[in-house]
Amino acid sequence: ICPENMVALPPDGHFGGVEDIVIDRPAADDPDAPVYNLQGIPVTDPVPAAEAGKTVQDLGLADGIYTAELTFAGGSGKAQVLSPCTLTVQDGAATAAIVWSSSKYDYMLVNGERYDVLSTEPGSTFEIPVEAFDTDLTVIGDTTAMSTPHEIEYTLNFSSASLQAAGE
Repeated sequence: ICPENMVALPPDGHFGGVEDIVIDRPAADDPDAPVYNLQGIPVTDPVPAAEAGKTVQDLGLADGIYTAELTFAGGSGKAQVLSPCTLTVQDGAATAAIVWSSSKYDYMLVNGERYDVLSTEPGSTFEIPVEAFDTDLTVIGDTTAMSTPHEIEYTLNFSSASLQAAGE
C-alpha cells in the first residue's frame, strides 16, 4: 500500500457506515481506475485521507501554544477529558495535553503507539500527537480503576474553529 494512494471512506454507508477505513487506491498515473475497499468491493467517491481532517499545515498554524475544544465519546461515561485542551505546535506537528477526570489511567495508545502518563494530578495527563483537526481520533485509555487493568476505546475530535493562541 502506497501512503500517497491512501484514501478514507466517506461516511455515506459504504463499508457498513464505518468512517476512516483506509483502503488502497490505484497508482496516481491511472486516476480513472476503480478503488476497492478491504473487502474488494468497488467504492464510489472515495475521499483522500488528507481531506479527512485539517492538518497543522492546512490551518497555517505557526509554532506556539494554543487551546482547542475537543469532543469526547466512548467508555462507560464515568471518565471525561478536560476541554479545552492545550496544544503545542512545533516544526509542523501538534501535540495535545490530554487531562482525564480520573487519575487511574496509566497509558494511552494512539495509532498503535504507547504514551505513558506524565502526571496523575489533577487527573491522568498525557501528551499525544494530533495529526488532524475536525476528524475523529480513536484512542485507547488503560484504566486501573477496576480490579484488573482494562483498555477502553474512546474517540477524540479537536475543533479547528475553536483554536486560539494561548493568552488570547
